Amino acid sequence: QLIEGDPKNLHYYSEVANIYHELKEYDRAYMQAILILKLFPNQKENIEDFILKKLLPIHWYNYTRKVGF
Repeated sequence: QLIEGDPKNLHYYSEVANIYHELKEYDRAYMQAILILKLFPNQKENIEDFILKKLLPIHWYNYTRKVGF
């Protein structure tokens, strides 16, 4: 609901990705990260850092091959 109320708020999207990560919902965290990248391309470095350091190796592999885009 927060995102719907303020769809341009990067913080909300980031929090959703982090919550998915904490819940060990890594595929959902990855998809949320890809959504952030699409909506906020200037966050590429932060998204890459999140995928590489917090998610599973398969997610980095998929990211480098543009899976989920």
